[in-house]
This record gives sequence, structure tokens and C-alpha cells, in this order.
Amino acid sequence: GRERKLPPSKYYQNFLQKIRMLVLASTKHDFRHYKQTTIRRRIGRRMAVHKIEDIAAYFRYLQQNPAEIQTLFKDLIICVTSFFRDLEAFKALETWVIPDILARKSPDQPVRVWVPGCGTGEEALSIAILFQEVMERTGEHHNFQIFATDIDTEAIDRARVGEYPESIAADITPERLRKYFVKKDGLYRIKQEIREMVVYAVQNLISDPPFSRLDLISCRNVLIYLDTNLQKQIMTLFHFTLTPSGYLFLGSSETIGGAADLFAPVDTKGKIFQRKGPVHHRLAEYPAMTLPTAAVKVHEKEPAPREVNVRNLMEKIVLEEYAPPIILINSRYEVLYLQGDIGKFLGMPKGEPSYNLFNLAHQDLRPKLLSVLHQAVSEKKMLKAESIPFRHPEGRIKHLNLIVWPLGTPGPDNIFLMVFEELSSPQSPKTKSGKGKAQVVPDKPSRVAILEQELQATKEYLQTTVEELEASNEELKSTNEELQSTNEELETAKEELQSTNEELVTVNSELNNKINELTEVNNNINNLLASTEIGTIFLDQDLHIKRFTPAATKLFNLIPGDVGRSIKDIAPKTEYDRLWQDSEDVPQTLQVKDMEVKSSSGENYALRLLPYRTRENVIDGVVLTFIDISVQHLVSMAKDFAESIVDTVRDPLLSLDGNMKVISANQTFYRTFHTSQPKTENQHI
Repeated sequence: GRERKLPPSKYYQNFLQKIRMLVLASTKHDFRHYKQTTIRRRIGRRMAVHKIEDIAAYFRYLQQNPAEIQTLFKDLIICVTSFFRDLEAFKALETWVIPDILARKSPDQPVRVWVPGCGTGEEALSIAILFQEVMERTGEHHNFQIFATDIDTEAIDRARVGEYPESIAADITPERLRKYFVKKDGLYRIKQEIREMVVYAVQNLISDPPFSRLDLISCRNVLIYLDTNLQKQIMTLFHFTLTPSGYLFLGSSETIGGAADLFAPVDTKGKIFQRKGPVHHRLAEYPAMTLPTAAVKVHEKEPAPREVNVRNLMEKIVLEEYAPPIILINSRYEVLYLQGDIGKFLGMPKGEPSYNLFNLAHQDLRPKLLSVLHQAVSEKKMLKAESIPFRHPEGRIKHLNLIVWPLGTPGPDNIFLMVFEELSSPQSPKTKSGKGKAQVVPDKPSRVAILEQELQATKEYLQTTVEELEASNEELKSTNEELQSTNEELETAKEELQSTNEELVTVNSELNNKINELTEVNNNINNLLASTEIGTIFLDQDLHIKRFTPAATKLFNLIPGDVGRSIKDIAPKTEYDRLWQDSEDVPQTLQVKDMEVKSSSGENYALRLLPYRTRENVIDGVVLTFIDISVQHLVSMAKDFAESIVDTVRDPLLSLDGNMKVISANQTFYRTFHTSQPKTENQHI
């Protein structure tokens, strides 16, 4: 059962990468930036379970058994969570952080909390309970949006149900258990008022888009499984998504690492930090961790290290010494990448740092840049502006050609390549055919010429803006018409829903009346069956008990929990041993069976078995009735005893009624007067 220590050899690393790619192809989750020691330990544990010694054999086993890939994936994501884990840290959260968040919020502003890596929801519900308790103490009320996410779909499904085992009583105080949970069938279910505060979703913290404008992020015991570079990127992500006064809540074994410039400690022991400083990074820097799945099937031979170094060195020299300066920008004119000696064209402005190209460009280049870029972004085609004058840092006026080239990247945010070709001598602008005459351009163009160029660029930009505005107005008109049509459809749907709602109210009222009537009838039947003192048992077609009267318990050991059990499982207190066979015969023969049975205590009962008929005259079981006839039996015995005494008298005896009719006579009377019982009884004397 002890995990094997696998050596990080080249052979092992090769198959480790193949296994990782296999998991990526099957689950769409990449574990490239997880700590390799953890990955090796988990793979080693799975190999030990299947008694596989070689990692290559385990890789082949994964290829042949897709279910094992899912099992390995479950082991790699490591879902371990509990309520109020590290209680002292949650007390600090309750004492300092939550009151501060609520104090900064007005009643109409929602509180937004994100719990990445929530597992089965215990951590998110713990935070929801703390917010609820603080609001009850302060008398305030705020709307909540607690987003709990995890990459484990099964864990999220369990969290949405909100049911937890009895073992959570060790982590939650009895008062909180009584107040926020309902116990049923050995499980604790979170109450609806707390459950509605949390929204669960499947999300990959590494690659999926994050939430924004957050007041609190509780990411506990997630970062410890990631490498240092990915931890730093996630810290940058957290800083970006939090509000300026937002808080970060980490696990007991986690730290902010190299992000001390982004977060200030609030409670070092409880691992609570607060965001500080403005956002000086971009979310675009956060990479999506995806790799081609084709690498699972093909393993190309890696080039020798010397060849890679030589190639990189050559490319670096060519780019730095011979290639013109280039810039990568997106459709929002934000600089994404710089290459070459770009300082002569761009400069960092004063004040808050900016990545917008027009804020970085030198003042004499801005008009032409504005015109060319706007046209290139609008038309999404390559454009070239030639012989643009600009003032060199040395003070001389030089010229350059500007090329804007769309790269055709997928997605809404296209990327454009800008190339700055500095000219040794000015050239005349070419016509559309590419031809043009050389013109003498003075080293120091007049102020009027520069202003005319800026004015012309501004006119072109304004003309383009006006055209876009007109197009936008047309789109808005069309959208307004669509919205108006949609609004009319919604009004119609609203009226239909209102009519349907009225019908539902009417049907609901009728159903309530029917329920009341059925309840009254049921009560009457119960009282009738209880007052008759006739033992009755109703059986279905399988001889399972459907209902019984209290008097039936005298002959059967019945309790309310026996409803649904077979009558064969209940031992009767009678000497009649054909009850089950006769009960099975009655639905088949449709014959009523009457008999007299004696209980084990000596009482006599009249037993009747008859078919159970529904309103549609369908046979749906058997009815058993037991009537206590012990008193009648005793009376009959007493009568027989008295008659036997009268018969022993030697003198003739005759009993008459008030009308002088014979009631009975003894045997001596019949012998003496040579008559019989039929000729004597009921005859006048």
C-alpha cells in the first residue's frame, strides 16, 4: 500500500508527458503546471493499485481502459474540503473581513464572493453562514452572489444537492446545525435560505474566464498543487478581479509568494490579505493552458540542444540587427508586443502607465497613425503609408514607411502587426499603382505643412467616425424595431401567462376542495372501521397489506409499519392453517369463504374471505373480516345444555307461549302421546 518513488528520468518524463496529454484529450484539463511531485505520486498510487511496475505499461493500460483515465483525473484534482476548516482563520474572517465588506456596501449594492476549487460546497456554505450571522447581528441586509466553482463535475452536482453525512457534526457547532441544517434519513441538508446564496458552476481556474468586481476570493488549498509560475499568474488574476478594497483568503499552507506588491497582509496567521495598488497588469497576459491533442499519438524526436541554441542565437541576431521595429496591437489599439529599437517612435507618457498606442506614440506621428490604424482595423486589410515625417530624438527630421498587417487571428479581438521602416532619405508617396515622382522634401518642413498634415488626418478620421456613427445609428434603429417587436411578443406572452395563471388558480382551488372532501371521507371511514370492532384487513393482488382496522390486531401482530408487507410474513394467532391458501384462491374463484376459527387464546371468530372489488368492478385483492362470536357460541352451548337436561326428565313436559302455542316438548312427551316435533311445535294446545 506504500506509494512507490518513481525516478524523474528521461524515460519516465517521456511517458509522464504522454499520460498528461492522454488526460488532456479525454477531460480537456491540462496538468502541465501542476507540481510534478504530486503528479508522480498520484500516478504511482494508481500503478500500485493495479500492480503495474513500468510507467510505459501503465500508459498502455490507460489507452486500453478509458475509465482508468477518469479515475486518474479524480485522483489528480484532489477534492478535500470540510466545513469551517481551520476554525481560527474563519473566526478572523468573521471578525474583521466580513464586517468591513458590509460596511463599504450600500443596501442596493450586491456582495460578490468567489470560491474557486469549492469541491462539494462546504467552504462556500461556511462563508454564506458567516455572512448571514454577521447580518443578523448588525441588522443589515444585503444581496449576495457567492460563486462556487470547481473542475470536478461530480463534486459540483453533489454540492448543488446540499446533503452531507452525519460526520459534519464534528466540524459545526450544535447551534449552527439546528439553525442551518435539517436532518433527514441520516443526512444533514442545508436550509434553503443559505443554499440560495450560493451559485455553483463547473469552471477551470487556469483557463476559463474569471468573475469580476469581487469583494472576497476564498481560494484555499488550491495553489499548493500548482507550480510557482502558475501561482504568480493566478495571483495577478485575483488582483485583477478584486475590487480596490477586496480580500483574498488562502489556505493555511499557502502564501502570496512573489505577489507582495499586489496584496497586503491583514491576518498573517489566518492567511487573509487585502488588495493594494492599481491594476498595472492586463488580463491578456493570463495564458490559456491548452495543448494540441495530436501530441498524444505522435512523439517527435527532439532536436539536439546545440541546434536549438544556434538557431535561437541566429534568430536573435537577425531580429535585433536587421529587422525593422515592429509592434503587435489588438483592435482596441493596445500594445501587446514590442520588437526592435522602437524607442524613437514611442515613449511612456507621464502619469499612470498606459498601453494605448496613441498615448505612447510621439506627437508628430499620432495624426498619421490615427488615420492608418483606424482604416486598417475597420477594413481588416493591409495598408501602407509612405514617407511619414517625424522628429528623430537627435533633433533631425526623418521619414518612415508604416505598414499595418492584420494577422487574421481567430476570435473577436484581432491582432495587427505594425512595421516601422525608417528611410535614409525621404520618398514621395506612391499612387495606387505604386508609381510616383520623387519630390524634394526639406529637412525642416514648415509649421504650416505639419498642421496641414494633421488637419488632413483629422478630417479623414472624423469622416470615418461619422460613417461609423451613421452605420451604428442604422443598426440601433434596426435593433430598436426588433426590441419593440420582442416587447410586443412579451406583452402577449404576459397576457397568456396571466390567463394561464388564473386557470391554474381555479384548478388549484378545485383540487383543494377535493382534498378537503377526501380528507373528510377518509376520517369518516377510519371512525366507522374503528367503531365496528370488526377485524378487517385489505390485501392487494400480491397479498400485501394495504390497510387494517384496530380490531385486526387481536388476531395479527400488526403495526403501522407493516403496511406494504406480505400477509404471509405476519404470524396469525389462530389455529387455522389454510388462511394463505384460501386468500390466494378467492381472487381466482371469486367465491366468498365463510368459516369459524378459534384463536390461540380460545376465542371464536367468524372468518370471511371475499374479493376486493373496485368501483369499476375490477378484482384488486382480498378482504379478510374477523367477527368475535365467543358470546353467541356460549349462548348456543347453554341452550343445548338446558335442552339436554329437559330431555332427561321422565315426565312429559311442554312449554307454551302467551298464545298457548307449543314452543318445545321433551322426548317423554313425544313417546307418551305418540307424536313428533314437527307435529307439535308451533301448534295450539
